[in-house]
Amino acid sequence: MNGRTRPRMGNRDEIMAPHGCYPCKGYDKWVAIAVGTDEKWKALCGVMGNPNGSRMRNFPTSIHAGKIRMN
Repeated sequence: MNGRTRPRMGNRDEIMAPHGCYPCKGYDKWVAIAVGTDEKWKALCGVMGNPNGSRMRNFPTSIHAGKIRMN
C-alpha cells in the first residue's frame, strides 16, 4: 500500500519481546517464549530465577527489549 516491501522477520515480533524459539539443554530441545506485557516480562524473570531482572538497565520493560532487539 505504501510502496515499501516489508523485510523478513522470522520468529520476531515488532511488539513482543522476547519472542521466538530458543534452544535448551539437550539434543533438539526448544522452548517457545512470547512476552507481550511488562507484567508477563516480570513473571518470566521470576520463573527464570531473576525476580529483579525486570530492573535490568538494558531491558527494564519488555517494550525496551523489543526496541533494542529490532535496532
